[in-house]
Amino acid sequence: MKRTDLIALAERLEPMAAAPCFDGLDMAAMDAFLRQIAQAHPVAWRVECRWADGSSDWRKYADYGTEKSARSSQQRFANPGDIESRVVPLYTLPLED
Repeated sequence: MKRTDLIALAERLEPMAAAPCFDGLDMAAMDAFLRQIAQAHPVAWRVECRWADGSSDWRKYADYGTEKSARSSQQRFANPGDIESRVVPLYTLPLED
């Protein structure tokens, strides 16, 4: 699900937030939670790699504090051709407990 999908979902739920709860769910809190997730920024970036033929799952290579360092690390082993890599942003969930 993309950030724009979350925002669209929150906007569709917003009219329901006027009700105190819907089937036991606090709709105003649900709307606010979805918006927090959609507006979040990455806290780190992960480089993952796998065999280029797709015969393996993505595996963690390393985590980095900046996107630039993750991308520069990705380039170090992306050249051989038998390994492919990707940079994945990591987010924290806005949970309070």
